[in-house]
Amino acid sequence: MKTINVIKCLILLQILYFVSGLNYTTLAKQQSITANGNVYKHVTGGGAAGTNFVTVDNLTDFDKYTRGDTVLLIQMKGVQIIVPESPLYGSAQNYCGSPGKYEFLVVEATESTTRTIWFRNNLINNYNPVADVQLIKVPSYGSADVNATITCQPWDSTKKTGGVLTMIVRNTLTLNADIDVSGKGFAGGALSSGAGLCAEPDINLQKYVYDTGYYNSGFKGEGIASCVWMDVSTRMPLFPSYVKGQGANYTGGGGGNGRFSGGGGGSNYGAGGVGGYESDDICSTPLNGGIGGRPIISTALEGGIFMGSGGGGSTYLLPDGIATGGGRGGGIIIILCDSIIGNGFSISADGESPSLEASGLAGAGGGGAGGTVALYLNGFSTSSNLRLSAEGAQGGNNSNKYGEGGGGGGGLLLISNITIPANVATSVKRGPRGKNKGIPTANNGANGEIITTFFPVLNGLFFNSIWSSNSLDLLDTIAIGQDIPRLIGSQPSIDMIPVTYIWEKSYNQTNWFLLYSGPDSSNYTSTIQETSTVYFRRTVIDSEGTVDVSEILKIEVVVITGVEKIITPGKMTISPNPVSDRCEIRLDDQNYGEVEILIFSSGGSKVSSSYSVKEGEQFRYTVPVEELSSGLYFIRLNINRSISYTGKILVL
Repeated sequence: MKTINVIKCLILLQILYFVSGLNYTTLAKQQSITANGNVYKHVTGGGAAGTNFVTVDNLTDFDKYTRGDTVLLIQMKGVQIIVPESPLYGSAQNYCGSPGKYEFLVVEATESTTRTIWFRNNLINNYNPVADVQLIKVPSYGSADVNATITCQPWDSTKKTGGVLTMIVRNTLTLNADIDVSGKGFAGGALSSGAGLCAEPDINLQKYVYDTGYYNSGFKGEGIASCVWMDVSTRMPLFPSYVKGQGANYTGGGGGNGRFSGGGGGSNYGAGGVGGYESDDICSTPLNGGIGGRPIISTALEGGIFMGSGGGGSTYLLPDGIATGGGRGGGIIIILCDSIIGNGFSISADGESPSLEASGLAGAGGGGAGGTVALYLNGFSTSSNLRLSAEGAQGGNNSNKYGEGGGGGGGLLLISNITIPANVATSVKRGPRGKNKGIPTANNGANGEIITTFFPVLNGLFFNSIWSSNSLDLLDTIAIGQDIPRLIGSQPSIDMIPVTYIWEKSYNQTNWFLLYSGPDSSNYTSTIQETSTVYFRRTVIDSEGTVDVSEILKIEVVVITGVEKIITPGKMTISPNPVSDRCEIRLDDQNYGEVEILIFSSGGSKVSSSYSVKEGEQFRYTVPVEELSSGLYFIRLNINRSISYTGKILVL
């Protein structure tokens, strides 16, 4: 097909979209996402409510945090458990900081000597750095395409970072690949050699907890417990004294005791399942395996955002025993956007099953719990399918009669208060128990929770985004005498009403002129025809006086004075000109990167757009025009969305 026919098809599609009243975002310039843009830092100090700073552990990537950046501050753990030798083992006694609490913030300043990052606003929540708090830089996009599967760094319990993927998309997020953080959450219990002794009748072999040196029980899965509560003034670390045994460390599945019983499933909002029994080959009264993690549902922590916890591990006996550790939990996804086009892809934070099947004298680990998927948006595309999942994983299988793993608990789906169309599938289902060669005795996990009243904690920002209705972006071009396109604003995330919108314009980004101030204009239509480049911004103020200023939208007004062969001497040329079939653009400068080539009619209507890459100082691009109508057109080159050149051609 000739290029001009493609152009005509695009124009026709735009007309059809306008006539039908549908959004034509897919025709706009999209930013391509092929990798996770988050930057993670472990917080070591600060974080108290009412203050406006944190300190981080090192200077690696510190320079990537700059003034004006949006960041996510989130506490990953913080439950203090009690450890009696009873079914109460691993239950919560107290909390350290704010487990599962988070807030989006704007960076005000940084200081490398003290590794301090200051925020524009004081903190809302009270975070405690001893409970694994991390600071994550949040990338922002206009309209974006996910063109390769993206995930996050797996949670690292040593570095205390990872496990979270978050982004802000001002307009539409289109999936051409999956967003998947399955198995990126809390770690499962590790493999451990065992003595293979039956737990019955020796009560010393049936305990809820053992230290790391004990050889007749598997390791517990990692969860949101951060320490052991001994009394009002004494706290003990979990490692090395509280890491093995059948008891669950709150959400982390318990390890399999005795003769190769299965590990318990990890939990999140849904409980983990109990691991399978010891084998009855030599054990007269086989006992159950690791206890499944406790659920978040119906506790003081409900409403918090957590990774899925790991399943408990089991043990093996050499020379032929092959056990499996517990599966990892799912990670966390938090996305703020205007809308999502699924195209049949998925956004997933599922738990992980043990990767192998246990065999010989060995038990199987428990399944990891589902994590959390949190979406704040105004709507889903009704023309494409999407799957959202935070499922618990299946417990580990066992090729012998020994213990199989308990199923992982379901996670959490948080979605803003909108109607979920039928083509958007949601799942937080429980993980099933594993299988063995005999009669399985493990339990399934429990289902998680879906909450459709998600309202993100935005401290100092309201998801306040604006764009041109013509380009659907922060940058647009019109010809002199053409009306300014309608300016569209996102619906801000605000729970303190009423809201005041302030629209302003500027010709130099220094002196701003008020256009509108009031409660009713989230969008804006200008009635003035501009004669030079103009800038716009929107400010949103809630009833408590919190202020958020949008990014600046630039409308370039191009004055057409005639036909010139050399547009920018020594840099950009277009020849031949006038042209009847095709012309060549030549650009010589030191800017490199993606190049967007736009053609506009003399009235300012966009005729076509295409893309190339400028890899060196010299750039050459051939433009076919043989099927364009005779007349004057102007061509614009955008390099990396920041540097522009404009020229004119006369088509004969």
